[in-house]
Amino acid sequence: VKRFTTLFPGGFENADFLHREVKPKHAASKFVREALPADGSGNWKTCKDDVIRAFQMTELLHPIEKAKLKDMVLGPDGETYFDAVRQFHDGEYAKAGSRLTSRFKSTDIANWRALTYLPFLWSPKQHMFLRPTFLREFASAVGHRFTIDYRSDLDPAVYRSLLALLSETRTKLADEAGIDNIVLQSF
Repeated sequence: VKRFTTLFPGGFENADFLHREVKPKHAASKFVREALPADGSGNWKTCKDDVIRAFQMTELLHPIEKAKLKDMVLGPDGETYFDAVRQFHDGEYAKAGSRLTSRFKSTDIANWRALTYLPFLWSPKQHMFLRPTFLREFASAVGHRFTIDYRSDLDPAVYRSLLALLSETRTKLADEAGIDNIVLQSF
């Protein structure tokens, strides 16, 4: 918190923090919730372009990763990916991880960033974007066991450990009531 407020005087209300970090992710979240139905009611053929647009809307994904995801979405297995991330969003972590791993392991799409990106934007009060290196460094700095629990395998225990880290972080920031995971991820 001390380092954060040194970088962003005024904390979560700092205009630069909001402009650079929070507003673009909230805009992407709004777009995803409006354009891409997480409930499975949408037609895959009509939402492919919106999925690709969603990948481009934030800096969370590396440009090379965005290109790989675009190719995958435009390929024959894009709908499989989209269905898996919807399953993840709905709390079926094991099924979604298994589905992504079985279909995309050889293409480097079966990773935490690809699995958690859309659920994070669909439901930023419930889900978190899992950027492994960054989150392991944060967990280490605050003494959380996520550093021990993390594995690249799409194991639900890893995600549950991340959610525990979020819960503890939110508790420590209790005076910042109402912040969602977009703000926490930016923090």
